[in-house]
Amino acid sequence: MHSTCRKITSLSDVETIESIPLAQQGLAKNTYEVFQRSAQCHGNKNALRFLFAGTPDEKPFDYSYRDMLERITQAANLFRHAGIQKQDVVSILLPNVPQYHFALWGAQAAGIANPVNPMLSPEHIIEILNTAKSRALITLAPFPNLHLWQKIQRIAEQIPTLKAIFTIDLNQFIYGSKQPAATPQAFHPEIHVADFDLSLAEYNSQHIEHLLNLEPEDTACYFHTGGTTGAPKLAVQSHKNQVFSAWMVGQQLQWRENDVMHCGLPLFHVNAPLISGLAPFTAGGEVLMTSPQGFRSDTVISNFWKLVEKYKISFFMAVPTVYLALNKKWSGNTDTSSLKFAACGAAPMPTALISEFEARTNISILEGYGLTEGTVFSTVNPPYGSRLPGSIGIRIPYQAMKAVQLDDDGNRIRDCQPNEIGTLVIKGPNVFKGYLKESDNKNIWVDDDWLNTGDLGRQDEAGYFWLTGRSKDLIIRGGHNIDPRIIEETLNRHPSVAMAAAVGKPDKKMGETPAAYVTLHEGEKITERELLKFTSENISEHVATPTSLYIIDVMPLTAIGKIYKPALRLDITRRALLESLTTLKMNGIHLDVDVKPHTIHGQIASVTVPSRDYSPALTEKIRSLLEFFKIEFTIQPADELA
Repeated sequence: MHSTCRKITSLSDVETIESIPLAQQGLAKNTYEVFQRSAQCHGNKNALRFLFAGTPDEKPFDYSYRDMLERITQAANLFRHAGIQKQDVVSILLPNVPQYHFALWGAQAAGIANPVNPMLSPEHIIEILNTAKSRALITLAPFPNLHLWQKIQRIAEQIPTLKAIFTIDLNQFIYGSKQPAATPQAFHPEIHVADFDLSLAEYNSQHIEHLLNLEPEDTACYFHTGGTTGAPKLAVQSHKNQVFSAWMVGQQLQWRENDVMHCGLPLFHVNAPLISGLAPFTAGGEVLMTSPQGFRSDTVISNFWKLVEKYKISFFMAVPTVYLALNKKWSGNTDTSSLKFAACGAAPMPTALISEFEARTNISILEGYGLTEGTVFSTVNPPYGSRLPGSIGIRIPYQAMKAVQLDDDGNRIRDCQPNEIGTLVIKGPNVFKGYLKESDNKNIWVDDDWLNTGDLGRQDEAGYFWLTGRSKDLIIRGGHNIDPRIIEETLNRHPSVAMAAAVGKPDKKMGETPAAYVTLHEGEKITERELLKFTSENISEHVATPTSLYIIDVMPLTAIGKIYKPALRLDITRRALLESLTTLKMNGIHLDVDVKPHTIHGQIASVTVPSRDYSPALTEKIRSLLEFFKIEFTIQPADELA
């Protein structure tokens, strides 16, 4: 695992690296072997440091590379003893704590790991665990003001394959106790409940009993995608996917043993365990975890620059919302010279925010691109080459990527010319094996082995890729294809705007017109009319100028900080429906409209009418006004809504 690549400055360097077959780069066969090699090379060197409160002056919990390997080995033995075989699944519902790494990599050595967002609704967690057929679960023991254990109690009986639950008590990080508090009492006769830390101590730490011959193509992990309002999909990642991606991150950044990676993103998402975990562990670096909440903690945000100074952080990765918060906390009074790069993932970062952040902090931001299905890493602006703001950079070595034109059935018509927008497709050692449910794999492959990312983009003459939106994000105004980022980038340049998102608003004449949602910086006061005027003066493409703009208090976000556009699409449809009913409202009829996602129709609306006004004539009038929307809707009197 200690092979090194040349510094990547351009596409030609990528091609030079590829002249050496990947098989000759000496990568580990599986993720457990990564830790075996690192423990052999780095032994007592610190691998993982955890700050429970996320403050620079607290005493950290430290784990050497030898400690890590021993605990991962014990976890694998614990899971094997609990009946986990090669095709069995260990699900993990935890915040960011050190045990997450022991459980994740131990589960992959014994069977298959399944990280799950603990903030999901019980219904979605049940669906994920049942789809995965989870046999064991790692979660938190009861803790004040946290309700995860109560959630587990409600869902466990609905997971028929579940046989064991192992709990982690956060009190050990508060009181420094080596012995966690008492394990919660069992609540189901067929589900064994035990303390994870105490259980680890009972098992061999030097070798895995009945160690499996884990091959590179064997399944390592199920990561879920989506899951906020739609059904989550389980992406199947192999050991090869993860080992390759982690190694490639280290090569791109030229990781060294004295480098420190800050982990502030949630470990249930593929980004953090690989880029902020396995990658530095592969190279012998150190990972600093700050609080179970990571960047969701106000304490971590407030102390971040002091943490950089004290712990000599070399790299960190965040999403645009975090950069916005860190930008406000920058004072210039701390020594941040240890920072080599910062990276932006999960969502495109406004170029105005990049410029402001870099000018203020003198820290270079690397924009890249990845997705769960591509094991998180597909392109990056070369750290040691030309970084083009707004670009997602050049492809990583050994992974092919291109823009293609597809027909309506998702079949490739042809490859795109330079700077021609098309659908981005990828293939290579980082591309996943498919979704666990075969029904989810429909139309995801192009020409059999190219993954359709669902993203629109272009590649310029120098090999740099540029995202132009999701294919479903595309706004089509009277036949004109509009890239939402044109609107978003313009609005993000306005000094009053904190975040901006553009979506298509249903329109009777044009099919769609551009609409924008905006949140403002604290204390800023500006009208929607003024912002619309700003866009009309600064967007050169007239058809892309928003016809509607809404200032909202809170932008809907996913668990990892992406703007959640499905929620905005529901809202814009609701607003459009209400506006179409204005003539009725002007006649004194109070109408309410609610729009929800629908598994068949995509969206379904309900229109409620006061009982006193409800009549066949009125319902027919409403139908005629809304007919052009091509959306399923119901009309009902208000007293029937309950």
